[in-house]
Amino acid sequence: MGKILKCDSLYKVEGTAHLLASTHTVNSALTATDAHWQLGHISLDTIKSLICEGAITSLDVLEPSLPISCDSCIYGKMMRKPSPMERVGCRMDSFSSKVHTDVWGPSMIRSLGGKTYYVSFTDDKTRYMHLYPLTQKSGVFEAYLGFEAWAQTQHNAKILTL
Repeated sequence: MGKILKCDSLYKVEGTAHLLASTHTVNSALTATDAHWQLGHISLDTIKSLICEGAITSLDVLEPSLPISCDSCIYGKMMRKPSPMERVGCRMDSFSSKVHTDVWGPSMIRSLGGKTYYVSFTDDKTRYMHLYPLTQKSGVFEAYLGFEAWAQTQHNAKILTL
């Protein structure tokens, strides 16, 4: 096993290359990719500086100048495309031609009426939004029927696309 030394509030482990690379023996040489994987996906420059500073002993890294191609690191750095700040495309030309809906919940805190969910209906043309607090998620269809009746009686409009 290795020797553990305490320096200030840090611990240094010497002679543990076999713990880092269980398939390699002490004083063995690792490829740069193996060292990158077994040392927690740190950069090659960091590995080299740890070896130079003596933080890692009994470990030689081969191919120090080659770039590392690591799928895990690539996936970890991926980002989704940003959402546009402004609407792309044109709005509908009449009220209730297209209605967007969203269900949210459960909330950790109940409303004064004991509701933990809500469903919203937003008209595409006017951006008018109607919000229905719900006790259970199963009340969404009933809320939709209420919104549909409201649109019919107040605006004489039929919802064409939800």
